[in-house]
Amino acid sequence: MGENNDNRKYNKLTDYEKEQFPIFFDIANAIGILQISYLSTLLETSEEDKFWYDESEKGLAFGDFDFGKYVFNKNK
Repeated sequence: MGENNDNRKYNKLTDYEKEQFPIFFDIANAIGILQISYLSTLLETSEEDKFWYDESEKGLAFGDFDFGKYVFNKNK
């Protein structure tokens, strides 16, 4: 917890950066899902890939925009 406070003290985000962060968080999670979905079509997914796919799904659940209806591969 102290490390987070130190980071904010020395690397302050602008209001614009704070405002834009959620969309970049969603994009990063969507990219994770798309990448692993592609690997899945090649039958090249590992247990680690499945873990990161699930984590990306969870990350998108925090967002305001419903990326899920566009990127989730229900055949994983």
